[in-house]
Amino acid sequence: MVVAMLIASIGVLVDQPILIVGAMVVGPEFGPLVARCGGIVARQPRRTGTALGALLLGFLVGMMGTVLFTWAMTAIGLVRKLAMASSLGQLCRCRSSQRPRVDPLAV
Repeated sequence: MVVAMLIASIGVLVDQPILIVGAMVVGPEFGPLVARCGGIVARQPRRTGTALGALLLGFLVGMMGTVLFTWAMTAIGLVRKLAMASSLGQLCRCRSSQRPRVDPLAV
């Protein structure tokens, strides 16, 4: 869950929908969702509660990890550089050989 949320956060920062969709594919929340639905249909409250707990814990840990990751990226200046590189790529609608080269990891 943490990895999926980190991929999605990078996708939001660089404005790349494909990364957000990729994060949805990588996300492991499908298993607990199926277990919760199965528990509701089969009237098994213990299974439903366990699945809900797994979902809540997974999302909580994922969100905390994403916040820490974003703070760390902001502290070392990568958020600004990624945003700048993304906006330059969108502003320049020319051939790739003429596109200005921006290294988001350069200090």
